[in-house]
This record gives sequence, structure tokens and C-alpha cells, in this order.
Amino acid sequence: MARPIVLIGTEGDPRVAGFRAAMVAADLPIAQFISYQSLLADPSRAAARVEPGAIVRIDSPGRDPSVLAGLLSRGVEPSAGHDEVHVPAHEIAGLLADRGRLLPARQLYRGFIDLLTVVLSPTRELRLLPDLDAIRLAFDKTTCHAKVTAHGIPTPRSLPGITSFDHLLSEMRRNRLPRVFIKLQHGSAAAGIIALATSSRGFSATTTVELCDTARGIVTLYNTRRVRHLSDRTHIERLITALLPFGVHVEEWVPKAGLDGQTTDLRVLVVAGEPAHVVLRMSKHPMTNLHLGGERADGSALLSRMSPVARDALFDTARKTARLFPGALHLGLDIAVATDLRRHALLEVNMFGDLLKGVLHNGLDPYALQVRALRELACGVAS
Repeated sequence: MARPIVLIGTEGDPRVAGFRAAMVAADLPIAQFISYQSLLADPSRAAARVEPGAIVRIDSPGRDPSVLAGLLSRGVEPSAGHDEVHVPAHEIAGLLADRGRLLPARQLYRGFIDLLTVVLSPTRELRLLPDLDAIRLAFDKTTCHAKVTAHGIPTPRSLPGITSFDHLLSEMRRNRLPRVFIKLQHGSAAAGIIALATSSRGFSATTTVELCDTARGIVTLYNTRRVRHLSDRTHIERLITALLPFGVHVEEWVPKAGLDGQTTDLRVLVVAGEPAHVVLRMSKHPMTNLHLGGERADGSALLSRMSPVARDALFDTARKTARLFPGALHLGLDIAVATDLRRHALLEVNMFGDLLKGVLHNGLDPYALQVRALRELACGVAS
């Protein structure tokens, strides 16, 4: 290959294993591997191992505690520089030891970006996939929503700049949005998410967050895989008030097409600008994430119910979105199909949304397809 490929990831992560297996299956040299652990331990030394001119595949840091601790530590200074609420360095170990505590996603994001800048210094003509611009855009839901909306991509309406529970209710009334999703602006995997509905009968919220009061009267938030349903306004208000300092993105809760009595949406994997693998996610509650009890099915179960025009429009949205991320080889897009099966809305752009097991596109799994695209890129076939 004209350009060497370097893989940055966490040892033991299934994404790393999937990519390595695809390289072997394609009879290609195993990519040089640099773990986040080694990169965090000695960033300059680890980065110096990257061969000049290499294509560097940036994979997800995953959930390894040592990696999370390192990213949170590197995020302290940039978070403080942005005057954002953050966990100081001396409290990080205790935070991670408190199982289930909601981690400050924005601080993790700041630390992640700070660490990756070391890889680019000196530049040495490296090609990062994804590059920092793509990562910054995908990991900031508010900025990403604004950009894709500005380019004509269908999205839920958003309520930016929410500062309090009363402000949220006021903006919901003013925009005639009785139902909204409240998400961590830099979060992932449905951490810290609240689906809030208001009506003349009162309030209801479905959430992955649990609010706990300590003996000292301190409110702490815990992330849980057990989806909880709340109806007490006071409790909902306290929960949202406690979540706001983490940085939130608020958007319309759009009705989704149902199947077999369950809510659905689609994960569409785009590789080299083209939609490829499609997975249908089904759930009995508003969040369709598989780790929250959602079920996975063949995307054709929903796509086949749509007209050819509606399907083409959905895939065109995937292509248009990919063009806004030229520094990303792949994107995992979460797309909701409306109840009329004609319209759709882009919900999320996932930079590391390719962990789709047992799903093939033209006989290739997600990593095999990416390796083929990378080989073309490394050999200069693709620009």
C-alpha cells in the first residue's frame, strides 16, 4: 500500500477487533496499533511512532476506566478555559469509582480533542480519519444540528440556549412543541437523555437518568440502563435542573413509524459517502438504543413499507449529510421515518456508529467495506 495505515483505539474493543479482522481477510498488512492507554501515558512518544504520511484511523475510546480517567483529566483545563462546569482532577478517581455516575460528557469531549491534537503535532502529512473537524462537528449536537439544518437536511426542530426548567417550558409553549428530547450536547449512547411530554393532564418523562440526594443534601445523577418513567412535576423539574449544567441540546420529539407495536428508527451506515448497511431498531419506549433493551432487525422490514420515492429521499439525506463531513470515512446516521412513511428526519450523527454485527452490504460487513475504501484511499485511487 502506498500509504501505511495506523489504528488508534482501545485494546480489547470490538471495533478494533473487527477492523483488524477485516484487514487480515483482505490480505493486507495489519495496521500499526496505538492504544489510547499508551497515548495518554506518554502522548508525544506514542504520537512519534506514527509513520509520516500515514492514514490514521481514529476509533472510539470506548469505556475503559483508565482511558476515561485520562480523557477527563485532559479535559479539565480546556473545560475551565471555556468556563464550563467540570470535575477537577482530584475528584476524577472518585467519580469513576462511583458506579453508574453520569460522566461529564463535555469534559470527556474536550479531553478527547486535546489528546488528538498531539497526534497532529507535528503534522507530518498525516491523514486522520475522521479528522478533528469532523469529530468536533459530530460530537456537538447543537452545532451539528444547526449545520445540517442550514443545508436543507430534514431534522427535528430545536430549542437552543435553554437555561432553566421555566425557560424550557416557555420555549416549548412558544414553539408549540408539547414533546421534546433533552440530550447531553456532547453525549452518546443515550446517556443523560430525557423524553419529556407535557399536556393538560400534566407531565411525563422517560429517562435513563436517576437523581439521588446524598446525606449532605448534594444532588447527584446516575446513568442507568433501566429506563425510568416519571410523572411528578417536581421530580422532573429537579432532574432537568440538575442536568442543565452538563450542557444540553433540546429538540422536538418527532413521531416515529411503528412496527409490531414498537417504536422504530434506522441506523444507516454511510461509507465513503454512500449509504450501505441499514439496521432497524425497535423499542417499547422512546429510546431505541440496543443496550437499553431495544431490538435489532433487518432495515428492509421498514424500508419495504416505504415508497421508492420516500426511500430514495432518505438515502439522499444520508449522502448529503456525508458531504458535510469530508474528513470522515464513515458515519452512523440515526434516521426516524415518520408515521406516514413518506417523510423522515435525521436524529443523530454518530462518528463511531459502525459496530453493527452480522449485517452485510453486498456481501461485506461494515469493517470489510471500510477496509476496501481505505485501500483505495491509501493506494491513491480515491482522492
